[in-house]
Amino acid sequence: AQGSLPPQATESRGSSTFVIRATIEHPRLWSDQEPHLYELCVDLTEQGSPIDSCCAQFGIRTAEFRPDEGFFLNGRHLELRGCNRHECMPGFGNALPLRQHRRDAEIIKSCGLNLVRLSHYPQNPAFLNACDELGILVYAEIATWKTVRGGRWLKNASRQMHDMVLRDRNHPSVILWGLGNESQEVKPFHALAGIAKEVDPTRPTL
Repeated sequence: AQGSLPPQATESRGSSTFVIRATIEHPRLWSDQEPHLYELCVDLTEQGSPIDSCCAQFGIRTAEFRPDEGFFLNGRHLELRGCNRHECMPGFGNALPLRQHRRDAEIIKSCGLNLVRLSHYPQNPAFLNACDELGILVYAEIATWKTVRGGRWLKNASRQMHDMVLRDRNHPSVILWGLGNESQEVKPFHALAGIAKEVDPTRPTL
């Protein structure tokens, strides 16, 4: 979908933050069966001359976990069938060609699965883009494993959580933020959950 908004004024020097609000009449919802996407493009100009531009895809949908009922996408109950995905391959390690990220998503879809857990670290945006386009739900996770504590560990994990959520929150495929893997520590996970909620209050954490 394409559209336009009135130009927004901001300071040409220094930095400013402002919010653009728009209404999409009768939006087509994103789902696992019909993964409809919109695109938002922003152009920054100074005295009529372009300075920078940015485009991002997004989808419109509701996703919720209901106690004792399960997962619902756009109000429809959906049984989640998923797998883990590591971003690595013999001969490439974790430096996969972009085409391979999409190929992995296509294989997951062809197996009849509708959910993938990114175990256990943020993965290439190319894979998330493919999940958006193919209708695969995503459980995104930071790089933590078993040993969970405070100090420098928590500082590093907190930065990871903030940056992952900030980078990936526009992907409609993402339905869960993962706080870590195979640990039962409480206080550090409460801290990480708070960071995720601050950056993105719309999604649950696990």
